[in-house]
Amino acid sequence: MVDNIQKNIQSVRLRAESNVNIIIKDYFPENKLVGGKYHVGSHTVTVFIEEIRKQCLQIFQSEEPLQDFITIVTAHEIGHAEDVELLDLIDQLDTATSEKEKVLIKLKIEENAWDFAATIIPRRLEGMLTVIRGISLQLYYDQLEERVS
Repeated sequence: MVDNIQKNIQSVRLRAESNVNIIIKDYFPENKLVGGKYHVGSHTVTVFIEEIRKQCLQIFQSEEPLQDFITIVTAHEIGHAEDVELLDLIDQLDTATSEKEKVLIKLKIEENAWDFAATIIPRRLEGMLTVIRGISLQLYYDQLEERVS
């Protein structure tokens, strides 16, 4: 299984034509359900397999689509690495003066990564990506709704 996961992740990186470093770990170090993380300074994506497994079970009630879920999360994280707007958006985030503005910038960062992911995943995974993307972005939409209310 580990070899298949590594091959899967490397094939996503190759499809993206990215030189990002990729590290595979089991768990996110904090008590959060985070499937992947991009670190700008080291240009490194870390993929957390057991966290993705938990997400897969939560969303699809099965581990059957785990490899596809890993593909999508990896593509999303590489999307952050390949985002030409990311550094500017991070600067904007640092200077944002309101919580609403911060949420809008974070939403843009996530949307950019999801848009990139959609360009490199196999077509057969488009529906699954749409589901995962929707769940992922819902947090930001909920926060925006709270700010308006």
